[in-house]
Amino acid sequence: MIYEQDADLFADAIMKLNNDNSLYNSIAAYARTYASGFDIKEYADKLLTLYRK
Repeated sequence: MIYEQDADLFADAIMKLNNDNSLYNSIAAYARTYASGFDIKEYADKLLTLYRK
């Protein structure tokens, strides 16, 4: 959403998220999906697969 360090752009983006529930929910859903890739169980499973090779 923000590609440069600009306090005004940041504030505008926060206000846009605050005022647009659809956008907020979309970004929140993406963030949950993205973060799930860093779950410790997923990481441990990947390591076990690697070690078993």
